[in-house]
Amino acid sequence: MGKFSLFLWLFWVKNITLKSFLYGAVFAFVLTTFFYIFYGMPSLSEDILHALYEVFSWSFAFTWSISFLLFLFREFLSVFERCIVGYKLQVLDCQTKEPLVAIGYGDIVKIWRRWFFVLIWLVASCFILLSALLYLLGSTQSFREFFSIYLLYVFVMFSGYISFLFLIYRCKKTKVQRC
Repeated sequence: MGKFSLFLWLFWVKNITLKSFLYGAVFAFVLTTFFYIFYGMPSLSEDILHALYEVFSWSFAFTWSISFLLFLFREFLSVFERCIVGYKLQVLDCQTKEPLVAIGYGDIVKIWRRWFFVLIWLVASCFILLSALLYLLGSTQSFREFFSIYLLYVFVMFSGYISFLFLIYRCKKTKVQRC
């Protein structure tokens, strides 16, 4: 079971990372191009290129954050559709407790909500531990100085593994079966 949960988590991390980065970069490029065209497409000097880079880096953080949240929900369904190392995570019907054959987004909303709140609590715990560790080490940085969307991403990916363990072993609406 440990191998299944590890490969399930790695599959999830790969999907979330690639898709959210790709969508974030594409939308950031579109926003940057829009601003470049909106301001009259000035000739590309060093200052203009630097400004375009700044617009892209700011808009990438914004668009990546939005696409990351979108894919946290969207890729949750793919976790139930994949056979990994001979096992598959199944959603159980509420009345019959039998695995559902065709799983839709409506079937996983309650499960996702519970999983997402466990994920939020785990990420918050990571931030509290990091803040306490920085305080004990005598760092004078405030929370705002070290907090970024990229650090949040690392904590979400780390906490995702633990939250999948909670999902597999504690959620009564899911079951691991051989496939």
